Amino acid sequence: MMLIMAIAAIAAPAQDMARLQQGDFVAICGDSITEERIYSVYIQDYLLMCQPANCDGVGLITFLDFSIVASEWKENDVALLGDINGDDVVDFNDLEIVAYHWLSDCSEE
Repeated sequence: MMLIMAIAAIAAPAQDMARLQQGDFVAICGDSITEERIYSVYIQDYLLMCQPANCDGVGLITFLDFSIVASEWKENDVALLGDINGDDVVDFNDLEIVAYHWLSDCSEE
């Protein structure tokens, strides 16, 4: 995941080109980084979860979305707004998704 964040940071000046657009395809080749061979699932979830990162459901991913994740930090439940990846706990994985989509407009996806 750190590799993707580094690539995103390098590509930041060309923001329009660095983001997935409607209709784009993502190919993930290889899956030997984890023993369970599920790394490609993690990458797919990470790249495509813009809409769930919009915790407040309003326009851009902003401080309001971050504050929802922060207010539910380390809570375990099935109905948490800050549980972006759906694993029933609000943790670093959810915060990472909000950070990746920071200032993205996910309202139309």
